[in-house]
Amino acid sequence: MKVAPQVEHSLRQIPLGIWILGFVSVLSSEMTHSLLPLCMVTVLGTGTILLDRDGHPIGG
Repeated sequence: MKVAPQVEHSLRQIPLGIWILGFVSVLSSEMTHSLLPLCMVTVLGTGTILLDRDGHPIGG
């Protein structure tokens, strides 16, 4: 996929620290989202009946 020269230039102006923070943020939010149902059942003691088939709390 070819990126327009203006976009490529503007993306290179973003500091490396911002790219790293963005990557860590996405990674941690995806990890948290996938581990939340497990935490609810094991740590909080909620029953699995309170979670839908995708692991989301029912009614929440």
